[in-house]
Amino acid sequence: MGHLAIEERRTRQIKICGVTRASDARMAVELGADLIGLNLVAGSRKIALSLAMEIAADPLVRGKAVLLVRDWPGEWDAAAPEAGLLAGVQYYGPLDHPCLMRFAALSMPLFLPVRVADAQSLATVAEHASLVAGADVTWLLDSHAPGKLGGTGQVFDWSLAKEFARRFAGVGEMRWGVAGGLTPHNVADAIRELAPDLVDVSSGVEEPGRPGIKNRDFVRDFIAAARKA
Repeated sequence: MGHLAIEERRTRQIKICGVTRASDARMAVELGADLIGLNLVAGSRKIALSLAMEIAADPLVRGKAVLLVRDWPGEWDAAAPEAGLLAGVQYYGPLDHPCLMRFAALSMPLFLPVRVADAQSLATVAEHASLVAGADVTWLLDSHAPGKLGGTGQVFDWSLAKEFARRFAGVGEMRWGVAGGLTPHNVADAIRELAPDLVDVSSGVEEPGRPGIKNRDFVRDFIAAARKA
């Protein structure tokens, strides 16, 4: 009944992350993606802020781009993004850092990654939930890989996600998503087993050996499998 009640209130979102090209962003949206992830932090999928904002401003992508950030972009001191341009920020900095509240003050949705290594990883949410009380937050459970932001293609222990859902069910309007190793072949299983509010994929829809370059067929199949689930 708990999952059913959640599904009645919410629409599950599909996020294609690690996008590096405007053409891939448009393609993903055309195929039905709700959100596009643009990495400003680190790794082979990192792009410049200027390119990220250019992609975000595309009429087809507008309002769907999530910026992966570690801190407040200095360029925003002069002029923060206009309302409605971005869908939010996925924040990798310390949760007690003041810049997190600067994002929240813009009424910008926050996607807060939890790198799941073991059951203790869930303590991150319990310890920091009060810091973002009142903000629009989605906790994103992702695989833990030392020194890597994500996009590893590794699946974490989904039983820990079930524990997360059980432990935090009914806590306000808490939303959560799952990432890490999702593909067109297992995303339906993830949805049936975990009933997350969001599914997030990066390497699972890429051209083999080409990080950041999305494969149209893989993106199409991933979105179709997620919707059918």
